[in-house]
Amino acid sequence: MKNRYPIALFFLAISLFVSCKKEKNDTQKGNTATLSWQQCIDFTDHDLTICFIGADEYRCPCTMDCISEGAIDFTFQVQGPGIDTTVIVSTNTLVKPHAVIVGGVSIVASDDSSIYCDHYKDYEKYTVKVELIP
Repeated sequence: MKNRYPIALFFLAISLFVSCKKEKNDTQKGNTATLSWQQCIDFTDHDLTICFIGADEYRCPCTMDCISEGAIDFTFQVQGPGIDTTVIVSTNTLVKPHAVIVGGVSIVASDDSSIYCDHYKDYEKYTVKVELIP
């Protein structure tokens, strides 16, 4: 009976270790990738990991006539050697930057999701094209 507790504790520790193990990111050679909501990509050629972690929708509502179409602001977590930062890149280049420089590369984002009015702010359906320009 005494030996059961250490064995059970050992298997519990192994189970927790395996379940808490970090998911492996997708890898991408080259400069361009399309990310889904909360997906991370390792850009191996640039030694950067970029995660699509958020979005803010500012597009014109379907029921309105607007002067401009508005924008989407994409939020990314960027990690690499000596880099761990959050950046926001917008589709509206008149108001906010459509590119940011991190780790010596310019990160450009564009909406790739073909989301229409009925799915605005349904962020789980969004995809974003990310391009790294050295």
